[in-house]
Amino acid sequence: MSSGQTRGMALAVVLVLLLGLTVLALAGSAAAIASLALAGLDHQSALAFEAAEAGIARSVRAIAQGATLPADAVFEQTWPRLAPAAMTRVLLRVDRTPAASTWADGFSAGSGDTFARVHVTLIADGRAGRGAAVRIEQGLTFIAPTTGAAP
Repeated sequence: MSSGQTRGMALAVVLVLLLGLTVLALAGSAAAIASLALAGLDHQSALAFEAAEAGIARSVRAIAQGATLPADAVFEQTWPRLAPAAMTRVLLRVDRTPAASTWADGFSAGSGDTFARVHVTLIADGRAGRGAAVRIEQGLTFIAPTTGAAP
């Protein structure tokens, strides 16, 4: 082989190596961009979940501190700034069942209509950026004497 042909081969080998390294670099950057996008979506989903949990916690705390349950079967409360860049909407369903006949089998709470049961279902919708949405449902049952004020 002459030295002119060797120089041409070296150039071709170097160009092929540079092309391979470029393809590897592009694949690595595409993987990094995809990973970053997925992490952002995961963060927004976690924000929506935390907003829904905060709505449930705030509602339970209000009920525990003596808030009057609404007379309507469904009550809606919105907290737009409960968490940064997130919103919570809580639906409150109240099932007032006064008779002791609604107790589960094997459960006793006195005789006759001594106690009343009020079941509250809290449904919290948490929303955050990029369309992330989470719904959490929590049920609470209150047992109170019928002679006193029911919660």
